[in-house]
Amino acid sequence: AESQKGCTIRVMDNGCATGGNSAFILSQLVKELAADSGTQVKAYLNDIPENEWGILSSTMHSKMSSEIAQNHFSFEELPKTMYGELLSIKTGQMDLVYSSTALHWQTVIPILPLANP
Repeated sequence: AESQKGCTIRVMDNGCATGGNSAFILSQLVKELAADSGTQVKAYLNDIPENEWGILSSTMHSKMSSEIAQNHFSFEELPKTMYGELLSIKTGQMDLVYSSTALHWQTVIPILPLANP
């Protein structure tokens, strides 16, 4: 991946929960972008207001400590539903928005057809 030297890449993770999946993905992104170019990754971690925000903060500080210390990574918590406006960035736009949540709560488990009965 290419980036301009010294720029900031803005990333949003919708549905970050306590940060385990977020930290893995974001550490890989920092590894690819920041190590050689000096690019900073700024993460916006979004989940519902009832999320365990203390655990998320601990997870990020624990798993991303060297990236934070080297000023390659910073994060902001967004305790809002992802179905409305989350934030407004006046100086630019979001570079990457993703969600690593693959299965949402369902009232019924879907029945999948067998490929080769």
